[in-house]
Amino acid sequence: ASTNNSLSILTGVLPTKKLRADITLIVPPVPLFTTEDTVILLSTDIELAKGMGIVELAIDQTIDPDDPTAQPGEVLYGTLASSENLPFPIWFDSNYPNAPTIALESESTFRTLNGTISAHDYTIANLEELNSNAWVMIEENNSCSYDIELTNGTGLPDELTSLEIVFEDRDGNRMSGNITLQ
Repeated sequence: ASTNNSLSILTGVLPTKKLRADITLIVPPVPLFTTEDTVILLSTDIELAKGMGIVELAIDQTIDPDDPTAQPGEVLYGTLASSENLPFPIWFDSNYPNAPTIALESESTFRTLNGTISAHDYTIANLEELNSNAWVMIEENNSCSYDIELTNGTGLPDELTSLEIVFEDRDGNRMSGNITLQ
């Protein structure tokens, strides 16, 4: 099952899609150790964000879930703390009177740990689609990086919204980035 959700991560809030999967494993008896099947329930929750993929994962294991005395097992839990080879998300705060502004904790250009993403090295594969939104404009600037502008124009979302940015290098390799209006 999946639900819409939001998650505070890195320096902002992202809209996410939460997926849950429950898997039941039945382990046959092992001679000399058990005489009955062992039932193991694995419950997995995954939070996905546009342009970033999995940003949070939780796995819970319960041995013999039909036994009323069974205790939940150890929960393996992880949240994205940094993005090594992906562009850092860019957050806009939408609560300003004229137009959304870059959040104080955010960068105004697309960057990775290696520095600014250069328009010499990457094009934005979905630029036309992104700029077809009346409220966002992305353009290459004189420094060969990309400027992002959000306006209070028609269709500016009034709820947490993310857009995926698809960067493509000369060899056709792609990486995804994220712009979020919070």
